[in-house]
This record gives sequence, structure tokens and C-alpha cells, in this order.
Amino acid sequence: KDMNSASYVDTDITLNITPSATSSKIMVIATINADYYRNRNDFQKGYLNLLRGSTSIKYNVLQIGVHSNTTNGYVYIPFDGAMSVLDSPSSTSQLTYKVQAKVQDTAYNTNMRVNGNAGVSTITLMEISA
Repeated sequence: KDMNSASYVDTDITLNITPSATSSKIMVIATINADYYRNRNDFQKGYLNLLRGSTSIKYNVLQIGVHSNTTNGYVYIPFDGAMSVLDSPSSTSQLTYKVQAKVQDTAYNTNMRVNGNAGVSTITLMEISA
């Protein structure tokens, strides 16, 4: 999914789980593979946000370096982001966990492509009973 937004945008990285008890904890592990590209050579940041429903439970800031691509003037930068958190939702209803992403700024045609050439992203949910 391509994103050109300085505000968080949903990626296609999402998964549901229904805890068996309100005392259960959910171990969430998300691995994000993405390409960040723009037509300027400088450092930028990519941001990842892990949510349960609409509640943010963890965020990650990725400093992105510079790699030139002289064939078309764009800078293509692959990056990997990993997030893990032990969540305590106190619920037996179905829960949706998802990852959002945004770019530092949208100048110079900045874009982030999740699950592009960099590889496949995953999210894993494990219920841990109390």
C-alpha cells in the first residue's frame, strides 16, 4: 500500500482475536517491511503506530538514511520496523489490532510503500491466559 501522508494512515496489516477471559493478555508482534522514497537526498523519518481498535498501544519512529538511485532521481530506502507489546485489553469481545504509518513530510513526492519491494509485513497475536 502506498502512502503519502503526514497523518497516520491504515496499512493492510491487521488481525482479529477474541480473548477467552478478561484476565488474558495479548502478545502483539508486528514486523513491517516497507520502502520509503522521495526525489531528494536527505534524512527522513517514518512513523509506525500499533493500535487496538482506535487506541494506540505503541509507536515507533524509524530514522531513514540516504541511498541514491540515479536512474530516475528518486531515493529508494528499504527499512524494517519491529514492534512488540504485551497488551491487557480486559475484554472477551473480538479485538482488532492494526498498524498505521506516516511519513515525516510530504514534500518532494515523499511516499512510503508497505509490502512493496522490501518484503512482506506480518502481525502475530498470542493470547496469554492469567
